[in-house]
Parts: sequence; C-alpha cells; structure tokens
Amino acid sequence: MPEKPDMQGGYQSIHDGLMQRLAGAPLAANARRLGLQPEGSEVELLFLGQPYRVGPGWVRDAQGRPAPLIIAALIAGYLLTGGGGETIGRFVPLNTLAGTGSGHGSYQQNALAAPLIKRFKGRGEALAAAAARLGGRPGGEAGAGGISLLFDALPRIPLQLVFYDSDAEFPAEVNFLLDLSATRFLEYEYLAVMLTSFVKVLLDADRLPPENQ
Repeated sequence: MPEKPDMQGGYQSIHDGLMQRLAGAPLAANARRLGLQPEGSEVELLFLGQPYRVGPGWVRDAQGRPAPLIIAALIAGYLLTGGGGETIGRFVPLNTLAGTGSGHGSYQQNALAAPLIKRFKGRGEALAAAAARLGGRPGGEAGAGGISLLFDALPRIPLQLVFYDSDAEFPAEVNFLLDLSATRFLEYEYLAVMLTSFVKVLLDADRLPPENQ
C-alpha cells in the first residue's frame, strides 16, 4: 500500500485512492498474469473461498454489494500489483518476507494469534470446520499434536495456519505462514492486513453460539 493503513479510520482514504487507481489500471492484462480469465473489463476471483467481482474502480461481493473496505483494498492492491510467476512451495513467517527479525512477533501474537487461541482452545474440530467453510483443508507440516491447514487467500497466495492446542506442559500456539513468493503478488503491507482480515473471517466462520464466544 502507499502507506501503512491506520486501523482507526485510514482505510477509507486508502480504499478510495486504490479505487481511483483501479479505474485506470490495465485490469485485464494484470489478471491474465495472475492466471485469471477476465471478462471484458471485469474479473472474478476468490478471497478465502468467497467470490468477488472487480471492475474499473469497484470491487463487489457475490450479491453485487460493495465489498468491505479492507477486502476491497486487498483485492485492488493484488490486481494493481499484477505479479507473475508461480508459487515456490516453501512456507515462511511474515517477518521473513519483510527481511526483519522479531519486531513483528508481538503484533502476530497479540493481534492475530491471541483471538484464535481464545476461540479455538480445546476446539480443534471447530477450527477445522470453520476453516472448511473458507475453503481451508488439511495440509502442510506441523509438529507433534499440531493441526496444519492450508487456505487459498488469493490466487497464488496460499496461507498455512498451524495450531497447537494447550496441554499439561505447553500453552496453545498459532503460527501463520505464507509462501516465499507472496511478495511477488502482494506488497508486504497488504500481506500484514490480509492476515488481520483472515483472522476476522475465520472467527466469523465459526458457528459457536454467541453466548459462548
């Protein structure tokens, strides 16, 4: 993104700027580089298993409604990048893609991992069920006792979630991994926001009764 989004309201201005850029972008050519099949000046793609349609200056959901600001911004950024090539098949943490050390660890643990641990601790089957509603499936590698799930966040941007439930010795743990090629298709700042959106969508996909959440 041109600048890091402000979680307190900056998404609106960033969204509007991206929609303006999308209106004048070579959308069809970029879509083809990503392996998508445009229909005239429009293209359809999946974000976490849900269909969205994109045209000059807009992103809409399957019902034709404007997509949520964050999802619209992510999809616009993805199509504006128009990266080419294939995935590598090696999954790494987000901070590896940024070339940084442990500075991003607190964000991952507090903003991303903590809500999933709170919801799915002791509920591994519920996690797998929620993941399946987003097109997630078992795959990838996890250590002993871990659950590894693979998602197609966006075309050519696979995401691996590894969940370790708590036991008598260790607390619950969640790890988020992206293909080493991810920044070829989406800038680092977008990837960080994508993980934030992923956590929200996964929580929304859990059918836990509201009084127990």
